[in-house]
Amino acid sequence: KGERASCAARFLKAATLDAADDQEQARLQFLLAKTLLFSGRHLDACIPARKAVLIKPPDDKIYFDRLDLLAESFALSQRFHDTIHVLKQALYLTRHTRIAWSTRDMDQARATLALATAFEEVSDFHSSQPLWTDAASAFSKLNKQQTAESCRQRADAAAKIIDRLDQQQS
Repeated sequence: KGERASCAARFLKAATLDAADDQEQARLQFLLAKTLLFSGRHLDACIPARKAVLIKPPDDKIYFDRLDLLAESFALSQRFHDTIHVLKQALYLTRHTRIAWSTRDMDQARATLALATAFEEVSDFHSSQPLWTDAASAFSKLNKQQTAESCRQRADAAAKIIDRLDQQQS
């Protein structure tokens, strides 16, 4: 797995130098980042993932996928503030996109769940709690009841932490 991924990463890195245009360059950077993530090189994946996001594609779904990959790269590299920033962009895109795509509701639910998780990683429970509630609602609408229930439990847990923190401060 690792040796083949490293070989593929070297090939893709070389191919990005010969890209015909910006869109092909971004597509190759995206593939390079995916390959690096697959091989466990999470921090290394952040650079090509970021480069892929800098070139806006004509299709909003492709742009969402690039943002999602960048957020995953940041999260796996424990760069949670960067993760939050990127996921906010991705969530905004799912809510205000010009182009409809068939997976938008699921993408929005996943981005909401990931953003709630990232806020918890930086101990921002005031921000995570309403997102857990939103994620529970979104997954419930998608008939993903087990995930919805898990999100409801996380929302309840975050609310209890907020109450405890508020009691300690008063």
